[in-house]
Amino acid sequence: MNNIKISSFKAFKDDIEIALPNGKNLLLYGENGSGKSSLYMAFKIIFFKDKMLSGINTAPTPEEQEQINRDFWNSYNNRISLSDFSIKVNEIDYNSFDATNYQPFLITLENLHIDDKIKLTELLARFDLYIDNLTEFCEDNCIFIQDKVNDTLDKIDKNIRIEIDREFDYEIRILDNQRNIASTNDIRRYFNEAKINLIILLIVFSSIKQKVGSSDKKKILVLDDFITSLDAANRIILAKYVLESFSEYQLFLFTHNVSFFNLIFFLIHDYHKNEKKWVFANLYEINTKNKLYQKEARITAKKLTEEFEDIVDNDPQKIELLGNRIRQKFETMLYELSKLLLLGALDESNAIIERIGNSRALYYKKNKSIYDLIDEIDELLTPISTNKSAKIKSKISAKIQEYKVADLDNIKYIIKELTLYRKIALHPMSHAAMGLTTFTVKELEYSLDLIQKLETVLKDVVNKNVSAI
Repeated sequence: MNNIKISSFKAFKDDIEIALPNGKNLLLYGENGSGKSSLYMAFKIIFFKDKMLSGINTAPTPEEQEQINRDFWNSYNNRISLSDFSIKVNEIDYNSFDATNYQPFLITLENLHIDDKIKLTELLARFDLYIDNLTEFCEDNCIFIQDKVNDTLDKIDKNIRIEIDREFDYEIRILDNQRNIASTNDIRRYFNEAKINLIILLIVFSSIKQKVGSSDKKKILVLDDFITSLDAANRIILAKYVLESFSEYQLFLFTHNVSFFNLIFFLIHDYHKNEKKWVFANLYEINTKNKLYQKEARITAKKLTEEFEDIVDNDPQKIELLGNRIRQKFETMLYELSKLLLLGALDESNAIIERIGNSRALYYKKNKSIYDLIDEIDELLTPISTNKSAKIKSKISAKIQEYKVADLDNIKYIIKELTLYRKIALHPMSHAAMGLTTFTVKELEYSLDLIQKLETVLKDVVNKNVSAI
């Protein structure tokens, strides 16, 4: 998949486009409510529309059935848009797109929850997987899946094992050798949710690997917030497992967890060193509109300055349009800063500005979050004795300083100045009256200088790996 375009679909009133040249992978961050689930559903429609239709009511006549089908698809239209939704893959409408050339596997957090027992067939049926006959697949592959899961568990927790019982509808027994527990029916009584979810994910991943085999079809794996319910240690293990085990797949990883986004970014950039195979994007809800910003597509301050100079010299008529683009650049950086500093990416830009302005300090450390700081402080405090209290206090203070953003005053000043110019120079051009320009070239020039400074500060003190915020 080299390109995906979505319009008037669920959360997206306006068009969004994801460019994936040469079938690159996608790592996408999106707060809850930003449209992440809508994007996941678009993938489901692309690859599993027949399966979706098979689950709707059957009408007595073809005419009534056609109306039921039409109503079903209309339910995915954006409520504000007056148009039917559009989904295109590689410039081809999803109805005409040949999905038979692909082996798609879609996993979302919503389908991870199970009650008190796990049956392999029922578990795999929860997800959208390229597996036709689940009963036959389980019969042929349950031992392989069992062995593969246990091989991986050996690297995580040697005491935990699974057994798949062919005689009882492929029920899965979880064993804890250390605690002498073997449970099939009441697994939630004996195992916590993080452990159960880790086992479920390993079962599903092992099933996917076995299903694909040596097929020459293009392999697609879409994972939506699959990591959220795991503890920190297992998140790292499973993130590495996915990147290494599915290196031949086109991966689409969606998350609303900042720490997980940073972890995957670090593994891609510093551990595997294959960032050229990836596209990084953010979904934001800005002024009630859901928008997608793709790293490769983002406009740098340098690029805007070059366009400004060209327009001033050759095409002054376009200078009004540039004001809006500078304003968008400012808002994009605000939301990126908000995401990395955990200020709340769903806030409107004015609220983010107010938070930064009123904060006594900002906290961030590369590939970490404020929650990591809390965990590290907690470790320093346990155990603690009276004669060590002064030393502990010193260690805690030093730990906090590691996360404290040094250039807070500089960030505050730049944002304060840009906020003023956003109201004057960078105001939407629709507010211009009688054809008069509401700003001067000098004001735009100063705004560009501030944008350049903010971009530099963000790259220096927030995330040096982000080359084009």
